Amino acid sequence: MIVQWLRESVGEGIQLLDAHQLLPELADPVSRAHRVIFIDASVTVAPGRVKFRHIHAKMPSNPSVGHNVSPELILTLVEALYGHAPPATVIAIGASSLELGEGLTPQVERTARRLVKHLTYWLTR
Repeated sequence: MIVQWLRESVGEGIQLLDAHQLLPELADPVSRAHRVIFIDASVTVAPGRVKFRHIHAKMPSNPSVGHNVSPELILTLVEALYGHAPPATVIAIGASSLELGEGLTPQVERTARRLVKHLTYWLTR
């Protein structure tokens, strides 16, 4: 949903990818980016809150590439395959539920729309 809203507001020139889960195949488009922002819904952040975290390439303690690929592992793959990794940030938006079919609560939707406004400004200036 956030990627869709961003697409409507930032226009051309900024590549936005919508992925329900991170996969190793993302290493190629990430390698061509000047900066990467991963946006994730999280139940570990209070609903309606936003948490920013700058990340770097980092091999996890249990390096398995399957259904649980982290943003740090994507950057590690990029660095290993392409010799560099762009600066990256994870933005976690607190959600009360991640169940399929659940919509956004009004509080989380307001937060998400505010985040889109901030990102639009930051990405287009």
